[in-house]
Amino acid sequence: MRKSNRAALLLLAALSAAACTSEMTAEKIRVEIPAVPSLKPEAVTEIVVATFWLEKEVKDFDLNRDLAEYFLEEFRTKFPGRVSSKPVAWTGAGMDSQPEAWRKAALGPAGAVVLTGKAVFSQETRKALLSAEKRKFDDPFEPEKRWAERRNFDLKLEVILLKADTGEVLSRNSFQDAQNYENVKQTPAYAFHDLLDRVKPRLFRSLFGSTRIQDRFLLLK
Repeated sequence: MRKSNRAALLLLAALSAAACTSEMTAEKIRVEIPAVPSLKPEAVTEIVVATFWLEKEVKDFDLNRDLAEYFLEEFRTKFPGRVSSKPVAWTGAGMDSQPEAWRKAALGPAGAVVLTGKAVFSQETRKALLSAEKRKFDDPFEPEKRWAERRNFDLKLEVILLKADTGEVLSRNSFQDAQNYENVKQTPAYAFHDLLDRVKPRLFRSLFGSTRIQDRFLLLK
């Protein structure tokens, strides 16, 4: 009898828990997730946009010039202090880990920060498989075009923020994005700015600590 009573109690407890669980609902809410900034405007007198190390040059396209112009324009709308650009002759890919080299470059006084980094921008034409389904009024005898060319562009950026007077690295952030175009004659300059526009929100969030909206689910009974 004791065993049967215990089993009955366990069964009732399980049924009660299941009933409570079935009555729970989930409410979708949006919350702001703040990011820790690596750049505090009140402590910085100037942002100096310096030359990036390029893994390879892009034919008929000045990657460093467009990077500098883009960052100068964008930072001037976000940063209240002075924004400038200065060329730097990189001695090699490892120069970002050599504070003395940046001190010798004399890019700015104490209080100024240097924005530099490494960039890879590549492009290629790819074959894309199209859907073989025919629409209602398609000619049934028309040859099907199963393949089409697409122009693909890929951007990889490692953005480095360092102190102008000491060469000390304050932060490193890596970003990557890609974009396909049906127009196989799409220009690198157009695609490059498209990709920078997609990278910018993530970059600014890491530098200035802007908030990000995310969806969360709150369980309710």
